[in-house]
Amino acid sequence: MIDSFEIKIDTTNSAINETTSNNSFLTYENNSTLGIKIQYPSSWERLEYDNEGVLFLSPSESNSDKFLESFSIRVTPSNNMSVSELAKESIDNDGLQYTHFQLIESKVITFNGKSAYLLKYTFTDKLFGNGMAMDIGTMNAHKAYVLSYFAEPAKFSNYLPTIKRMIKSFSIQNRNEIRQPSYLDLL
Repeated sequence: MIDSFEIKIDTTNSAINETTSNNSFLTYENNSTLGIKIQYPSSWERLEYDNEGVLFLSPSESNSDKFLESFSIRVTPSNNMSVSELAKESIDNDGLQYTHFQLIESKVITFNGKSAYLLKYTFTDKLFGNGMAMDIGTMNAHKAYVLSYFAEPAKFSNYLPTIKRMIKSFSIQNRNEIRQPSYLDLL
């Protein structure tokens, strides 16, 4: 069962501000197919896929680093599902896609002024090994937006300040208007 509450990012946390202020961020904007805008670290690679989303990959930390931390945004038709149905579908799909899928947290939140879900889970990927992820899913104008963060479990917290900044900057564009999201406290 999904618990319901609203969460906010604490932007007064000096560790977050120090970590993210040292990074240069670029703005990604796609009005034509995705209708989104977000800031991302300039050192991260950006890949668009199938007019359904965009993926941001962290730089490799070493030659042996096989798990690049990532943040993606996927936009699909919502099929008139509720947020709870969207969350259940996501959990079911992740459970089928990954071995050793373990749901850690499942909550209904307010994001971008709309009802959304937040999932945290661990998994094993056949190619990359053990991972930890966080998904935020919401709907707007008959579209579902799923923001996903993937990291090695030991590095999950290290990248969280950058991910929080990206989430804070995310907006869905409607009729040339940019709507600001609610802030999220993901800890």
